[in-house]
Amino acid sequence: MNDKYEDLLNEISEYRKIDLLDLHTEWQKQSPIYGMYSDALSEMSFERDILKKDIDRLYAKLDLEYRKEKIKKKERIVEGEIRSLVETDKNYIKLYNKYFKLCKIVGRFQSAVKSLEMKKKSLEREVDLFINKYWSVPKERKNIVEFKTKASATRTNEQRKLLNRK
Repeated sequence: MNDKYEDLLNEISEYRKIDLLDLHTEWQKQSPIYGMYSDALSEMSFERDILKKDIDRLYAKLDLEYRKEKIKKKERIVEGEIRSLVETDKNYIKLYNKYFKLCKIVGRFQSAVKSLEMKKKSLEREVDLFINKYWSVPKERKNIVEFKTKASATRTNEQRKLLNRK
């Protein structure tokens, strides 16, 4: 894997963060960062797909070689035996291990892209809260303790009236 992509995967935790006091900058950064990770995901997926085709070609080549060998020796061809011979071949194992590593990297990029999509949704919600003045100071300050006391006293008087009706 390219060092560039490894650096991207290491930096994703920084890109996931949101600075609530600087939403306009967060929005400006969101699109290029998302594009960068989407492009990297696309490239890694392409490399993985090519490697899978290489594995299939190697399998076919080895399968054919082992079959020819069996025919030369006039031995009976057993499908399970041919498959075992191919799957235990050093080159086949090496290529398959490389494929699995690439699948893991693709998975990490998919996760990164998904987290950036979630960040976009979070930014949208933050902007909605900002527009609806969620972060503003109340117009009229009320004493919450006094309000609670009045509410509980009123409720108690009403309950007393209901009890006295019987």
